[in-house]
Amino acid sequence: MESKGKVKREWVLDGRFVKEDVDADAMGQRFLGLGYTGYNTVEKKYESVWMENMSTYIGFQTGSYDAAKKSFTFVGEVLDPMTNKRVRQTTVVDVSNPDREVMTGSCPGPDGKAFKNFEGVFERKKK
Repeated sequence: MESKGKVKREWVLDGRFVKEDVDADAMGQRFLGLGYTGYNTVEKKYESVWMENMSTYIGFQTGSYDAAKKSFTFVGEVLDPMTNKRVRQTTVVDVSNPDREVMTGSCPGPDGKAFKNFEGVFERKKK
């Protein structure tokens, strides 16, 4: 499935967190998402929360940044709508190109092997 939409990101709370608003189309329905990402200076890790209108749970992931690859890797649990159980989700965010970000999510399938369940390509809007 492919969908198009808009993402607006802005620094909030004195520049400590990035707020992300998503407005897109998913399977013919309006998809709205809201996320916050920041760096936990006490535990020395990135943290991210995600909420959307197509589910009623809040996703939480923690992660790290690889300066050599210019990418973030987050790990947490998401609710699998097929089983109604939480599964381990890994999300990699490639920020190596300042005008194009690629976010890839993977989680275990029914056979236990990881499969890509999400890929988002975000391109900076030309002014």
